[in-house]
Amino acid sequence: MIYNVSGLLKSNIGYTIEDSFNQLELRRGDVYFNSVIGKIKLIKTDCSIWISGSVIGDFVTICHICLEEINLNFYSKFDDEYFPYNKDLISSKKSLSKMTENKDENLNFIDKKNNINVSSCVFESLYTQIPITVRCEICTK
Repeated sequence: MIYNVSGLLKSNIGYTIEDSFNQLELRRGDVYFNSVIGKIKLIKTDCSIWISGSVIGDFVTICHICLEEINLNFYSKFDDEYFPYNKDLISSKKSLSKMTENKDENLNFIDKKNNINVSSCVFESLYTQIPITVRCEICTK
């Protein structure tokens, strides 16, 4: 899920782009979500692009009690912030200085071509919904 935000970076603060996605598959290592659907908003701030949305995804796993295969359905909301690679596109120099002083290793940057890949953000929001001990409906009772 890659979005080109060239136009959004040049627009006024508060400008919003809305999109939806469906039937995506997200995989990282041996963790796999299928039938992922959701909505996303990309909002221009004074120094970044704010991403907000909600997502639903299916996760096939094994019950830790009876070892039967089960299909779990998760709902999650996500928010993330992406900073431009080209700092000349930032509206607020004050915010830029705060950003560079912070030196946070977890900052997300828009690539040189002004593309944002939100797949990892969506994946991580779904991944946090997986319980430590997965149980089917029969074993839960």
